[in-house]
Amino acid sequence: MSSSRSSRREVQNVVVQVQPPANVSTNSTIYPAITVRASTRWSSSVAYLSAMATLYNSNGDVEYALQGNLNQSPLEIQENAGSGSSSRGIAAYFSFDDLSVSTPGTFYIHISVMGWSQDQSSCEVIGQVTTNYFGVY
Repeated sequence: MSSSRSSRREVQNVVVQVQPPANVSTNSTIYPAITVRASTRWSSSVAYLSAMATLYNSNGDVEYALQGNLNQSPLEIQENAGSGSSSRGIAAYFSFDDLSVSTPGTFYIHISVMGWSQDQSSCEVIGQVTTNYFGVY
């Protein structure tokens, strides 16, 4: 990671607030919805947030069996003023409410939270988190 990126990001914390259930039926919507909270302090260069979900099997290989909206905008953003005029503290909540898996197996979902520039021409990964393993039958 370059020093310019790490200097713009003072703190980060990404957690899965709602985990997938232990077992899910093939092609059924994962319920309750996987929900992620990202809290961090960004510089004013970050204008938009998004989160992306990727499915991995128990061997750690990417699986292309995850269906639904894999890229989410935040459902809610809570903003607190930062100590400097160009920084702000943000807590963003992302809900993946329509995901399903089309293949049986044991999986986990990796979620990356990204901060985007105003013109959306560049982004940086702000944080990453993985869910617990779950079975699909």
